[in-house]
Amino acid sequence: MKKLILLILVVFLGAGLLAGCGKAKPEKVKTGLAVITAVDKSTNAGTGLGRAQIDATVVAVTVDSKGKIAKCVIDAVQSRIDFDASGKITTPLATEFPS
Repeated sequence: MKKLILLILVVFLGAGLLAGCGKAKPEKVKTGLAVITAVDKSTNAGTGLGRAQIDATVVAVTVDSKGKIAKCVIDAVQSRIDFDASGKITTPLATEFPS
């Protein structure tokens, strides 16, 4: 009798372990990406230095199948490049612009 109960228990435990082995369907998501760039803070050289300033904002949004935002990442970079009246760049060429 004990062996029969043990055998039934083993079968049920084995079936319980195998029940989670099915393939789960991954949820479909949509990702949108936007890059917004502005140069309105740039200035002409005139008598002093001119500046080409680029402000870029990058936004990535992922929504699930119900339209709910699953993840949102926002980053920005501001690049400033100075130049003289002849158009020569005065900002060091090795300058890095971290986000």
